[in-house]
Amino acid sequence: MVQAPSVLGERYRHRNDTIAQPPIERLLTALAERGDLRPDVPVVTVARLLMSGLCEGNQIIAAAADREAALSSTFRAITLLMSGLAADGAGARPQAT
Repeated sequence: MVQAPSVLGERYRHRNDTIAQPPIERLLTALAERGDLRPDVPVVTVARLLMSGLCEGNQIIAAAADREAALSSTFRAITLLMSGLAADGAGARPQAT
């Protein structure tokens, strides 16, 4: 995880842009279409920033002495960041099980 960007160089970015980011964009688009995101959310930009945040989260977890704690705090941080994108009342909807 630590070496991937430097070893793969531009291929790393290309893979993120063509393989990893599109599903995030599709998810955000679906959430926007359902009315779960604020109407002013720039989906492509948020997807790219979220992808970067997830990659950095991987780095944090991989480098941690206590990976369970790092996973928990990273998940919490991503959740807090994403909550700012939610449409008013979207968090109150029941979760599918």
